[in-house]
Amino acid sequence: MATAKLYLDKRAKRQDGTYPLKVTISHKGKTSHIPLGLFLRADQWDGRACKVLNHTNKVFLNSFIQGRLSEITAAMLELKSQGAFAGRTITQVRDLILAKVEPDKPAAGFTAY
Repeated sequence: MATAKLYLDKRAKRQDGTYPLKVTISHKGKTSHIPLGLFLRADQWDGRACKVLNHTNKVFLNSFIQGRLSEITAAMLELKSQGAFAGRTITQVRDLILAKVEPDKPAAGFTAY
């Protein structure tokens, strides 16, 4: 079963000291990431609670993040129930999820990390 978790990617520090927030998709021991387009400092992210802290827009950001995670999780459950993950790589699974969540965006622009 594929799972989705939030992940502050501290491997990719930007010049302003922020890191990208991503959704990590795991399936059969492999992982891939879906960027959320949000960038936070390490002290603004509580990894255990998966919430934004110490940010002026924390209420909005937490709502956005949870909404996006819910969309991705719902898409994963629907695709899994249809048997769409069978025999697919993690990159293909991620692209299927993105196609479901963002049908207007081409999946080719996303890469596995």
